[in-house]
Amino acid sequence: MERHLHPYNPRKSAREHVNDSFDAMLKATLNIYSGIIEGGLTAGAKTVVCHCYDYAIPSAGKWLGRPLARLGIVDPALQQQILRILIDRFHDGLVAMAAPFGGRVHIADTRKTVNPGNWYDELHPTNQGYKGPAETIRRTARPSGLEARVIVPPAVDRPLQIADTAAVEALLATSNEHLLEELGRREIVIDLDPLSAASMSLELTHSGVESMGHSLRKLGERIVAQYLRQLYDLLCGDGKDDLADRNALRDALNFSGTALIGTVSAALIGIGCPPFLAPLIAAIVVRRGINPAYQETCRIWAESLTEADEEKQA
Repeated sequence: MERHLHPYNPRKSAREHVNDSFDAMLKATLNIYSGIIEGGLTAGAKTVVCHCYDYAIPSAGKWLGRPLARLGIVDPALQQQILRILIDRFHDGLVAMAAPFGGRVHIADTRKTVNPGNWYDELHPTNQGYKGPAETIRRTARPSGLEARVIVPPAVDRPLQIADTAAVEALLATSNEHLLEELGRREIVIDLDPLSAASMSLELTHSGVESMGHSLRKLGERIVAQYLRQLYDLLCGDGKDDLADRNALRDALNFSGTALIGTVSAALIGIGCPPFLAPLIAAIVVRRGINPAYQETCRIWAESLTEADEEKQA
């Protein structure tokens, strides 16, 4: 949120607070949608239904309210106006993305379907609140012949949140040294081109200036250390704000390596890690080993974080 909005300016309208990077990020996201949908249709899916979310209400949470407040945007009315603009652009972008598929992709307009009093938090409705969006999605699905029921596959067969399985497997086969170098390199790229932070590129650089390798690895190590501590807080903490994310991460510990990287990447992005960095950090974390008994992972991580703190003090 902070990356795609301008700091508060009383002379600017809600629309003027949205900077150009949001549209660039939205375009990149819709390209990912298009690729996934194309793959599904090619594989035999007859119809795809997408939804555009609803006008979430910032409420001092970590996803919306706090980032807005750090930009000085604290007026609830202005906050909601900005969220409406972002969601409207997402809806319009989905409609444009669906058009070339010749009626095989439908967009359920789920805006204004959650009663304002039925939000559980900034991003999720209550159980009752989901009724409105669910009915809208069902109505959109029925004319296309889709069954209006939810199919939950076994956990090990859940689709990756990173689509290219082969590329994820290549990350797992890459040495930590190379991953750390690439992390350092990508951090420099983000400094030079902030829009690159939104990319979910899995392609690794296989050549570079050899003399810079050590410096890049050092930078990569600092990045991993930063997010490993935040992952530890998420997995091993007990804060109520992070309960849903914490349970999802704990549940994912039984996944295979590639699926686990997808889930850890999503968790990293959820705590503010740029998508450009998240898969590499996830690969390093998974390569180090995550125990399905999360308490054991927490113990090992706690020891390593303590050692790292002691090394800094020394």
